[in-house]
Amino acid sequence: MNIECIHIGMPKTATTYLQNVWFQDPAYCLSYLGCSPLVTQIHKIISTGKGMNEPVTVRTDKTYVEGQKVIISNEGFSTPFMNADPETQKKAYSYISLCSESLRKYFPNCQNILLTIREPKAWIKSMYTQGIKMGSHGSCQEFVDINELFLKASFDLRYLVNEFRKKFNNVIVLPYEMLKENKDQFWEVWSCCLDLPIPRPLNSSEKFNVSPGDKRIYWLSQINSQCSKVFKTLINSPSYQKNVKLANLKTEWEALNNSYLNTNKWVHRRFAEYANDSQINEMYEMLNMSFPEKTFFDFTIGADLKFEIKKNFIDFLKKENLIKDNYVKQYEANLSE
Repeated sequence: MNIECIHIGMPKTATTYLQNVWFQDPAYCLSYLGCSPLVTQIHKIISTGKGMNEPVTVRTDKTYVEGQKVIISNEGFSTPFMNADPETQKKAYSYISLCSESLRKYFPNCQNILLTIREPKAWIKSMYTQGIKMGSHGSCQEFVDINELFLKASFDLRYLVNEFRKKFNNVIVLPYEMLKENKDQFWEVWSCCLDLPIPRPLNSSEKFNVSPGDKRIYWLSQINSQCSKVFKTLINSPSYQKNVKLANLKTEWEALNNSYLNTNKWVHRRFAEYANDSQINEMYEMLNMSFPEKTFFDFTIGADLKFEIKKNFIDFLKKENLIKDNYVKQYEANLSE
């Protein structure tokens, strides 16, 4: 089967929506979950230097039917190491290079790369929210401060596009804002650039990976913080860890260590996403919580980071004429505010 297009992200640019369009259209066959082992292997190689020779199988998410157009799609191919320590975040460029090399190796006949992008400030806020949903905590400014290296690499469009151009003939960039404003136009441009049929649209009422509102995100941030503190207390408790070493709590500790934070993360996330407003309000009252000042969600982009975004993201878009000028102007205006 021929791979027609590899969609590499960025995350939080309606990637879940795009994947569901391709997944549900019988003319297409999607590999999202099916290519996750490759993303995991690349993470492992760059993070630890291990896993170079481990075999990886990439599959489609549904059984391939002869004649279908196969789309590889995973946002993990473009933006690594959010909330990681600074030394790991510095490896983002090596990660991107290895993604390009690996995708060329696994899909030698594919020439089309799709990258979807988004206005920088809106993307940062959306990534902060996603981080809270994944188990982190703290204010939006704290997120920006600890992720400066991650953000610099994420907005280095110059490096990312040039790395993929070394391996693929056709790298196209489309703005999230076009998809949000006019889905038909987005798919027409995509179809024209890649010479592929326009996919069948989803039901207009269908939404995917919708972010909770600020009130729910603040609650989730606080709960994540409490869970983290509870777990760190156990890790740093001399008396508890002594009992663990004496073996009578070894099995218990292994179970907690392997599951606690991950399981609680998902329970709390789903509560934030699916509880009704009265249940959220009840939880605020139960925990004696007050909704924070608006500044909890405000953030300032420092001069150095702003310079890097301007140089490697906005100016590169201008120079290469990758998307329509009106989007670039809006990106630049918002960054200057």
